[in-house]
Amino acid sequence: MLIPLRSSGSQPWTQDVFAARDFTTTVLAEKTDSYIRPVNWILSSTASGKPVLVIVSPFEVNALLSNIRASKQVHLHIYTPRVIKMMKSCDDLRLYSVPSLPALWTPHEDLIRQLNIFAGQLYLPHYGAYVNLCRFLGIYTADLRDQGAFEIQNDGFIRPEDRPPAADHPNSFQESPVPVLKAFFSIRCKGLGYLPTHIGKILNARRLTNEDFEEADWVSFFLYFFFYCLISVLVG
Repeated sequence: MLIPLRSSGSQPWTQDVFAARDFTTTVLAEKTDSYIRPVNWILSSTASGKPVLVIVSPFEVNALLSNIRASKQVHLHIYTPRVIKMMKSCDDLRLYSVPSLPALWTPHEDLIRQLNIFAGQLYLPHYGAYVNLCRFLGIYTADLRDQGAFEIQNDGFIRPEDRPPAADHPNSFQESPVPVLKAFFSIRCKGLGYLPTHIGKILNARRLTNEDFEEADWVSFFLYFFFYCLISVLVG
């Protein structure tokens, strides 16, 4: 059984990204935040006539692998969210796939954007991806400064009635998603701070520039990775 990531209501989460039943099942406990599964295995398919992504568990991968290998309409992808700046982005879903992907195959941008949010991705590949994400979320970006006067909320959200034409998006949020996303990313990060990351800055109404997408130096990377691992061990 597949469960769409979209919740009820009119908010613009896609109906074409799903989680399989076993992936959504962890443990029975009063508080399950500590047991949220990482997103590492993705099925893609266009058998229904439109692109669909399904997040699956390792158990489901093992059970379905022989069928996937023989399929001409389904691919299995290894995926990991980019949580460190020096990590290679997996947005193209080409890190490893079974069976091999056609040369011109690309995943749908809207589906990948929402998959990345659900998986807890903290870094974006380039400035254009940042602008597109903010358009989807309804959040202000600096390229709108020449659009005249309009009201921006404290969290950076622009209400639909206040948005200038350049901020229009065919399917964007009518209410600020920032509070929910802050809570969700805190769960994904298991309480570790993520304010210096791209997502951390976006959710705290800080504007990104092209400089935020420059390659980080290796010293900063190893220092960050060392402290990230150390804190992860300390918090269990």
